[in-house]
Amino acid sequence: MTVFCEFQSRLVVCPHIVHRTLRSLPVDWGDQRPYAVWPFFVLGFVASMLIAGQMARARTRSIRAWVWVTAVIGPLGPATLHVLGNRSDKASHA
Repeated sequence: MTVFCEFQSRLVVCPHIVHRTLRSLPVDWGDQRPYAVWPFFVLGFVASMLIAGQMARARTRSIRAWVWVTAVIGPLGPATLHVLGNRSDKASHA
């Protein structure tokens, strides 16, 4: 949800609106906050990017391309590289 936050001069997702929306959900969060998981989410994406880079190097694929792909799709990047396997220079004939 994009709203104009009165505390800032540009169009942003206002953290006050997000916090108020999360508090109004019919879920009892207790002392846990759903945004407390965010650092683990980011850490998982960064770890996936590092793993994908190493896997791409080992499979002679473009490291830079696969790190960017993994930045977008997350942990599915290394899984996709695992399925694709090594890159062959000549066309395979089925």
